[in-house]
Amino acid sequence: MQTIGRSLSLAMVAMSLWAAWPKRAGPWAVLIVEGVALLLIWFPSQIDDYTFGMTDRGNRINVHTPAFLIAGVGWILLTLFTVVLLRSSGIGHALGI
Repeated sequence: MQTIGRSLSLAMVAMSLWAAWPKRAGPWAVLIVEGVALLLIWFPSQIDDYTFGMTDRGNRINVHTPAFLIAGVGWILLTLFTVVLLRSSGIGHALGI
Protein backbone atom coordinates (compact mmCIF):
# COMPACT_ATOMS: atom_id res chain seq x y z
CA MET A 1 0.00 0.00 0.00
CA GLN A 2 2.86 2.35 0.82
CA THR A 3 4.44 1.81 -2.61
CA ILE A 4 1.18 2.59 -4.39
CA GLY A 5 0.74 5.81 -2.41
CA ARG A 6 4.28 6.94 -3.09
CA SER A 7 3.96 6.15 -6.80
CA LEU A 8 0.67 8.04 -7.02
CA SER A 9 2.14 11.05 -5.21
CA LEU A 10 5.12 11.13 -7.58
CA ALA A 11 2.77 10.92 -10.57
CA MET A 12 0.83 13.90 -9.23
CA VAL A 13 4.06 15.89 -8.81
CA ALA A 14 5.04 14.99 -12.39
CA MET A 15 1.67 16.24 -13.67
CA SER A 16 2.08 19.46 -11.70
CA LEU A 17 5.59 20.02 -13.04
CA TRP A 18 4.33 19.41 -16.58
CA ALA A 19 1.49 21.92 -16.13
CA ALA A 20 3.73 24.53 -14.45
CA TRP A 21 6.69 24.26 -16.79
CA PRO A 22 5.72 27.15 -19.15
CA LYS A 23 5.26 29.57 -16.24
CA ARG A 24 8.25 31.61 -15.07
CA ALA A 25 8.45 30.45 -11.45
CA GLY A 26 6.07 27.52 -11.79
CA PRO A 27 8.48 24.59 -11.38
CA TRP A 28 10.06 26.13 -8.27
CA ALA A 29 6.66 26.68 -6.67
CA VAL A 30 5.73 23.07 -7.42
CA LEU A 31 8.96 21.73 -5.96
CA ILE A 32 8.62 23.78 -2.78
CA VAL A 33 4.90 23.30 -2.04
CA GLU A 34 4.61 19.73 -3.21
CA GLY A 35 7.97 18.87 -1.67
CA VAL A 36 6.47 19.70 1.72
CA ALA A 37 3.42 17.60 0.85
CA LEU A 38 5.66 14.67 -0.14
CA LEU A 39 7.49 14.90 3.18
CA LEU A 40 4.16 14.77 5.02
CA ILE A 41 2.98 11.79 2.94
CA TRP A 42 6.19 9.76 2.96
CA PHE A 43 7.45 10.37 6.52
CA PRO A 44 4.47 10.97 8.85
CA SER A 45 5.84 8.90 11.74
CA GLN A 46 9.20 10.62 11.66
CA ILE A 47 7.54 14.04 11.63
CA ASP A 48 5.45 13.03 14.64
CA ASP A 49 8.56 11.82 16.49
CA TYR A 50 10.32 15.11 15.68
CA THR A 51 7.51 17.28 17.05
CA PHE A 52 6.71 15.11 20.09
CA GLY A 53 7.92 16.71 23.31
CA MET A 54 8.36 20.23 21.89
CA THR A 55 7.22 23.15 23.99
CA ASP A 56 5.20 26.16 22.93
CA ARG A 57 4.85 29.00 25.44
CA GLY A 58 5.33 26.63 28.34
CA ASN A 59 2.96 23.96 27.02
CA ARG A 60 4.51 20.59 26.27
CA ILE A 61 3.29 18.42 23.38
CA ASN A 62 2.87 15.05 25.07
CA VAL A 63 0.42 13.30 22.73
CA HIS A 64 1.40 11.61 19.49
CA THR A 65 -0.39 12.66 16.31
CA PRO A 66 -1.63 9.66 14.30
CA ALA A 67 0.41 9.13 11.15
CA PHE A 68 -2.70 8.95 8.96
CA LEU A 69 -3.65 12.52 9.98
CA ILE A 70 -0.23 13.87 9.04
CA ALA A 71 -0.27 11.99 5.74
CA GLY A 72 -3.86 13.14 5.13
CA VAL A 73 -2.81 16.78 5.41
CA GLY A 74 -0.07 16.05 2.87
CA TRP A 75 -2.55 14.41 0.48
CA ILE A 76 -4.94 17.36 0.76
CA LEU A 77 -2.14 19.84 0.07
CA LEU A 78 -0.83 17.79 -2.86
CA THR A 79 -4.26 17.25 -4.42
CA LEU A 80 -5.44 20.85 -4.08
CA PHE A 81 -2.21 22.31 -5.47
CA THR A 82 -2.25 19.88 -8.41
CA VAL A 83 -5.89 20.61 -9.25
CA VAL A 84 -5.31 24.37 -9.09
CA LEU A 85 -2.29 24.09 -11.39
CA LEU A 86 -4.09 21.87 -13.88
CA ARG A 87 -7.13 24.13 -13.96
CA SER A 88 -5.07 27.30 -14.40
CA SER A 89 -3.02 25.83 -17.23
CA GLY A 90 -6.06 24.74 -19.23
CA ILE A 91 -5.10 21.06 -19.04
CA GLY A 92 -7.75 20.52 -16.39
CA HIS A 93 -10.52 21.22 -18.88
CA ALA A 94 -9.29 18.40 -21.09
CA LEU A 95 -9.06 16.09 -18.08
CA GLY A 96 -12.53 17.02 -16.84
CA ILE A 97 -11.34 18.75 -13.67
